[in-house]
Amino acid sequence: MVYGCRDGRLYAVRDNGEPLWEYDSGAGIGATPEVDGTRVYCANYAGRAFALRSLDGAELWAQDLGAPIVASPTLGKNLVFFQTYGGDLVALEQKTGRLVWKQHLGGQLRARAVPTGKELLAVSGEGELLSLEQKSGKVAWSVPLGARVISNPVRIGDLLVLASQDGQVHAVAMKKGQIAWKIDLGGAIESGLAADDDRLYIGSTDRNIYALKKEDGTVAWKVKTGGPIRSTPWVDDDKVYVTSYDRPTYVLDAEGGD
Repeated sequence: MVYGCRDGRLYAVRDNGEPLWEYDSGAGIGATPEVDGTRVYCANYAGRAFALRSLDGAELWAQDLGAPIVASPTLGKNLVFFQTYGGDLVALEQKTGRLVWKQHLGGQLRARAVPTGKELLAVSGEGELLSLEQKSGKVAWSVPLGARVISNPVRIGDLLVLASQDGQVHAVAMKKGQIAWKIDLGGAIESGLAADDDRLYIGSTDRNIYALKKEDGTVAWKVKTGGPIRSTPWVDDDKVYVTSYDRPTYVLDAEGGD
């Protein structure tokens, strides 16, 4: 397991918790690392993107991208994509870190980009969903979502589901950018989404955890907690796990929210 820390280090531990290696990046790390089996890709608050050997944490390459990075990197076929607080989406060669292209999307980018076929779906700082060609960065289409998106989207079949800070949840067709459905949950959404076979689960700053039906986004159930929810729920074995700013961990029945 590999994770970053605000002390500036990336840590690797075995599944029994035994420390394996650590790497000092030079500044706090807020991005979740991306691992492809032989390499670990990550970035830090100083805007430094880097690749390490997963076996021992040896640095393979590093690039200064000029602005803080908190969004998790995304792997394409031969490229790795980073997004910065300066509004840039940057494509680097996986093996060497060489800059292939850079596209300025604007605003502070936080939501993770999603690869789909030969394209890459990314959200600008102003809440516009764009489909870009992975090789060139050329924009194929864009859809305005109306507000900033800071939580990671989730893929559901041919749809990409995104939640924004105005409380809207959007399901967008990944090929053409058409909105299949959307729903207004009211409170600002900073939580990522989780999914099982039937529903989507998402927390809100209005203190509720929501279960949405996949086919149309309608609310199947909601449960009020004692504080805002900014963490991503976890679904396993018909149970939904979520933490709230009121401190407890909630374990809910996925079917009815009990």
